[in-house]
Amino acid sequence: MNKNSEDISKDKTLSSIDKIKRFGIFQLKLALDAVRDILLSPLSFIMTVVDILHNTNEKDSHFNKLLSFGRKTERRINLFNQHDQDVDGVQTVDDLVSQVEEVVVREYKEGHVSAKTKKSLQLTLAKLRRAPKQAADDQGETNK
Repeated sequence: MNKNSEDISKDKTLSSIDKIKRFGIFQLKLALDAVRDILLSPLSFIMTVVDILHNTNEKDSHFNKLLSFGRKTERRINLFNQHDQDVDGVQTVDDLVSQVEEVVVREYKEGHVSAKTKKSLQLTLAKLRRAPKQAADDQGETNK
């Protein structure tokens, strides 16, 4: 699997930040997949009509080219992390998110973000770090 979509073992505990990141990436992938499907539906109709009108053979079929395009985008979106990057060598949405994350982290560490952005990031991270503790405290009160 690729470095961002490794199988999560049942014994591994993810941080709140990791859980939110995984959720956000999945939502992004769902949106990309939906947009692709919406575009492919009318295009498949058009390509079929073109193939019929031009009497194209299987090798030159516009519809088959559209299917090939769909398979390529499926690998790039990698919605359910089913494609192994080590074998495929295809840059996926996960890879792009990792690259963006690396840039943001580097810029943050080097102080190249605005004071407002830095403060916002710090507040968000603080809230995320408190969330598990607060949930545990709430659970403890419930059990009393």
